[in-house]
Amino acid sequence: FIDLNALFNVRTAGVNFHARHNDYAPDLSAYDAVGKTALGGLAMSDDESTLYAMNLADRNLYSISLGAAPAAPVAPGASSLTHTPLPAPKDCNADDIRPFAVTVYQSMVYVGAVCSAESTITRSTPKGDASQLKAYVFAYTPGSGFAAAPVFETPLNYPRHCADRAFNYPQTCTTHYSALWNPWQPDIKNAYPSTVYPQPMLTKLAFDNGDLILGLRDRYGDQTGHNVPNVPESRSAGDVLRACLTIPGNYASGWALEHNGTCGDTTILAGRDTG
Repeated sequence: FIDLNALFNVRTAGVNFHARHNDYAPDLSAYDAVGKTALGGLAMSDDESTLYAMNLADRNLYSISLGAAPAAPVAPGASSLTHTPLPAPKDCNADDIRPFAVTVYQSMVYVGAVCSAESTITRSTPKGDASQLKAYVFAYTPGSGFAAAPVFETPLNYPRHCADRAFNYPQTCTTHYSALWNPWQPDIKNAYPSTVYPQPMLTKLAFDNGDLILGLRDRYGDQTGHNVPNVPESRSAGDVLRACLTIPGNYASGWALEHNGTCGDTTILAGRDTG
């Protein structure tokens, strides 16, 4: 058992924005803290001697030494904690880089992040510029650090259907229930009273025979809730994407995102709902 609260210094992972600690319902001060404070993904090294944790507040990957197997894990202290900042892609405002996902594959650590495009939100453009939304995957070599450039990246302004199948009609999908990704919204007034306002968080990475699986979570689902005053009941609209190795078995070749049911040399023919 590792007490991460005790291990990390006070406020290391950001300020506690909960103004009302005993009543979450009207706690709107925490609305913009989603995805920006506390810890994100956690992953163990292959030999189980190191725990990796993403700090959402300072955008650093923390490495926590646990001791060598098969001995019982050593209670980690401050001296066992090291951290490395996430590289800043040139095509994204540094303040817009928002990491979360952490996974270990074949002794490498992979971190997923998005360009939130939040900086594109202005008084004249309250919904921002969705064309600036992107997803990134960074590779971290233990002992060496991050590669300077992402090993995979893709825009997130791709077409999506309705967030709620019950309203999957052109006239409602474009006006009220569109699942298109939006820039991260810091002010609920700009999203309210929408029940659907998808904002991407790359919270999960997995590998399938070398192919890359990206789990995108809808931040709006964490910002809203059931019977919360002045907040709509939302419909969360996450997504799962697959990127296939350009050359099977060759990780240096990179990954290519699925397109129209095709990923690498595989094409999936989905069944159609005629009901």
